[in-house]
Parts: sequence; C-alpha cells; structure tokens
Amino acid sequence: MVQDHSYHDDILLIPVDWEVCYSDYDGKLDESIKKQQISYLKKLEPLLRQVLRSQEKVVYVVRCQWPRAILDVLTSGWLAYFMNQAMIILTSERIIFLRIRSNNVPAGSLSQVAYGDIAAYKRVGFGQSVLFTYASGRMERFSSMQPKISKKLIRVLSTRVPGDHSADQGHRHYLCPRCTSTLLEGRYTCPNCNLQFKDPSTVLKYGLLLPGGGFFYMRKKFFAFQYAVSELLLIGFLIIALFSMAEDPALVGLGITAAILLIVTKTIHVFRARSYAHEYVPVQKDNSALHHS
Repeated sequence: MVQDHSYHDDILLIPVDWEVCYSDYDGKLDESIKKQQISYLKKLEPLLRQVLRSQEKVVYVVRCQWPRAILDVLTSGWLAYFMNQAMIILTSERIIFLRIRSNNVPAGSLSQVAYGDIAAYKRVGFGQSVLFTYASGRMERFSSMQPKISKKLIRVLSTRVPGDHSADQGHRHYLCPRCTSTLLEGRYTCPNCNLQFKDPSTVLKYGLLLPGGGFFYMRKKFFAFQYAVSELLLIGFLIIALFSMAEDPALVGLGITAAILLIVTKTIHVFRARSYAHEYVPVQKDNSALHHS
C-alpha cells in the first residue's frame, strides 16, 4: 500500500509532500527546514491554491536568483540581487518558477517546465547555482543558493526527471496568471481569457521617448527613477555641450562624448526594460493572481 505523504492542515491549505519538503539531503526530517519551507509556502499559498492541479503536491521550494543576461549583470551591480530574486517550486508533476520580492511574495511572471522537458541539470559555481538544460537546447542558470540547498535540489530532481526527455523539444514556458493557460511566445494576450500583457514594442516606444519611460511602463519604479535622472542629466550635458560647441568648435569632443553616453544609457535602459516585458507582466495589476511591483 502506498503511503500518502501530503501535509494538509490548519498551517497550510495546499498539499505538501512533507517527507521530502521538510527533510535534509539524507531524508531526515528537520524542524529548521520545515519552518523555512512553511514560511515560503505561506507567502506563495494564495497563488499555489489557484495554480496547483488536482492531486498535485508541492515537493520542495528553493529561493534563488533569476537567470540574468550578461549586460544586466554588468550594469546592475549589487542591485541585481534585489531585482532578480526568485522561487523554484518543485511539485509532483512539474517545476514552477516565480519572481519574488524580498519578503518572498510573488512579484512577477509565472512559468513552468515539465520534468520530461529537462534534458540535463547540474550544480555549478561551487554549488551555489543549478544549470538547467532543456530538451530544446536552451540553458538557464539559477544562482545564489546555499550549497546544501542546491545539493538537495539535485537529489529531488534525480527522482523526478525521467532518463529520456520528451521528444517535443520543450523548455520553460510562461502561464497566464489568471487562468493558468500556456501563453504563446511573442504574443502578449492570453489565448484563453484575453488577459493583456505589457509588450516589448511599447517598452521600446516609451524607453526612447521618455527618460526612464521603459521602466515606468513596466512598473519598475526604482530603475525608472534611476534611469530618468541619469538620462535627464545627460540630456542637460548634451545641451550645454552643443551651446559650447557653437561658441568654440574645438569643443566638439565634448558634444560627441555627451551624445555617446546618452545613447549607451538609453540602449541599456531599453534592453533591460524589454527583458522584463518578455516575462509576460499583466497590463492591469488587479487582473493577476501575482502581486507585481
């Protein structure tokens, strides 16, 4: 007879495989791990109650950093850590990925990958990251994990990921946070419930026309004010340089420098803001089960 290890009481209203979720790498139940996992799940519970399928259980939750492009890493510095916090939620059927705020509340798009769409996985970076290779060939690195956490994550994956991945060449894909339908890549409207998402073309328009406009559109206020101030200062610098050049043509280098700095800043601004738009953020905050910043 198969024993049911789901945990379902007045603490959590979602099914949890407590023998895996609350245990250490060796499978021994650990009160500190249980306390941490429950603290995560309490913040994720409203969303998971909507997203989890019938008979689906939470197996393990990992707090980490969202995969980042090289340009994002180079231009964000320490701020990237606070802007790219994420949760990996392993369930009995799939892996769910979420962006979160510093208090572990969902703060971004909802995505998933089936275990059968994972071609390979391994610990990298001294055990602080896990690199996923999907059946499509796409690779993603989730970082900033404690080595003991990544070690257990790999162990749980080894019990879930089949030896031969699916033939449809799948990868992590996004879900509608309202109806959980699969979203079509490059189409920023849910095909099932018509929920509208912010699209990269609008980010480009606002980013080019307004200082910080791309991030204001994406509701990333901290970055929006950061880029708005930088771009306004550079525009002012360029105007002063142009007037100076009119009086002294030898100062043309000043104008060129100002123009290059403004172009580079705008390019980085638009690139980074568009990267958030590719993660399917709803246009209206109240249309989603997720709490966007």
